[in-house]
Amino acid sequence: MTSESAKMDGRWSHSIREAAVWLAIGCILVAAIGFSWNPTPFAHALAAIFIACAIVHAGFLYGPRHALVLFIICTAITFTIENIGVATGFPFGRYHFAIDAGLPRIGSIPLIVGPLWFGAGYFSWVVASTLLDGADRRLDRPLNVIALPIVAAFVMTQWDIVMDRSESTIAKVWIWHEGGADFGVPLSNYLGWLLTSWLFF
Repeated sequence: MTSESAKMDGRWSHSIREAAVWLAIGCILVAAIGFSWNPTPFAHALAAIFIACAIVHAGFLYGPRHALVLFIICTAITFTIENIGVATGFPFGRYHFAIDAGLPRIGSIPLIVGPLWFGAGYFSWVVASTLLDGADRRLDRPLNVIALPIVAAFVMTQWDIVMDRSESTIAKVWIWHEGGADFGVPLSNYLGWLLTSWLFF
């Protein structure tokens, strides 16, 4: 009986910890969406917390080595495609980053952009895995290998749909040269997000 009680207490304690982690992540995401439109020091701090949460969560869930590999793959692909995008207009549309030119950059892209893609990408992967009933733990099934990157890419692109209009028009972090149909954002941008996200997933 004592052993059963200990097991129940352990499960209850684990559930509370897990709920607290998800609540904290939810609060950070809500704050990031609510305040990221204005590039203030508070918004920068939220971005740093957001990225750190993704790295820590990935380290606990998949192990530090896999988290580091995901970070490297994600940032390498996104910096490459973002630089191609700024130079050619493919795949997002014609744009440039308008924030402080003194910020450190990789090519034409501010250094913070790659880690932000990682943060949003990692949580999109987690959401997609949850939607697909833990598909990340069953990648021996061919359907999961195909479906998980696709669903995660759509989750990631939904994040940009929320963010891109205010960041490019109110905050003017980047500028679309020819505007676009979605409150000044070209629809090609969302196709670019789908492609880029799918590639690193």
